[in-house]
Amino acid sequence: MWGKKKDELLKQGLDHFENGRYDDAIQYFRKQLDEDPSSAEALFHLKQAKAKSAPTYSWTCKDCKTQQESSIFPETAGSAEMKRGMEAEMWAEIADSVRDETCKSCGREASSSIYLCENCFEDYIAFVTFTDKGRGATSLSTTFPSCPKCGHRQKLAEDKPKHLVKRYRAMLEKYPATKAFAEVIRKSGVLK
Repeated sequence: MWGKKKDELLKQGLDHFENGRYDDAIQYFRKQLDEDPSSAEALFHLKQAKAKSAPTYSWTCKDCKTQQESSIFPETAGSAEMKRGMEAEMWAEIADSVRDETCKSCGREASSSIYLCENCFEDYIAFVTFTDKGRGATSLSTTFPSCPKCGHRQKLAEDKPKHLVKRYRAMLEKYPATKAFAEVIRKSGVLK
């Protein structure tokens, strides 16, 4: 019975997706994840359906504290795959989008890695990094916000339940460029 129900939820979600009914597809993929939180297939398709719905995210400028609203897609960062691969190993999650942003008020530049919340699958969490240059050195400062919908905070890979790390490993198969960078990072030992 479980296998039939599981396949049926995924099948219905895919049918809605293929017919352009993205909101309906999203609901079926979420139901699948409720039934089986380790389903990489449902999460992959949920992320694809969410991308079709033109989502936005909010971030706050470090300098002028102005709230910004930006589109999540299309991706704008030139080094997106490299950054995604490094963060994938750190968070055991694959960023949905990596964007370079400029504050509309003061011109401050930032880079954002945006993740669909792994807890509620409804809103996005954006890690915004600001580069500070001065006195011959460069430093990074990153904001680590919670999900606006459910309050969830992303956990490091080492602190996640095993089934979520397993789901992440299965998701990597759908993102070959990210997988390649993640393997380089893992083998290098940079994150130890």
